[in-house]
Amino acid sequence: MIGIAFLGFWVACGVALHLACSLTGYYISAEKGRGGLEGFLFGLVFGPFGLLLAVLMPEPPMRREPVVAFGAVAGGILVAVLAVGICAVLRVSAP
Repeated sequence: MIGIAFLGFWVACGVALHLACSLTGYYISAEKGRGGLEGFLFGLVFGPFGLLLAVLMPEPPMRREPVVAFGAVAGGILVAVLAVGICAVLRVSAP
């Protein structure tokens, strides 16, 4: 049973890392004028490497205002999903 709890811990850490990278990638892409969605997806799928992609991508020729409404909603949903995942891990590791 310890193996399942240990694995659940690392899965939760991986999910938290990818979520943090996706939100940071969203912010960086939005600040560069790319709308944020591609940075969010890069961070979600590729984790830290996707965050690096979002940082290294050039700004588009025409600068647009960043969209922040999606980031606030996505952040709230992702925090809720992460909380549910941690609760599930804690229940698995309970004797």
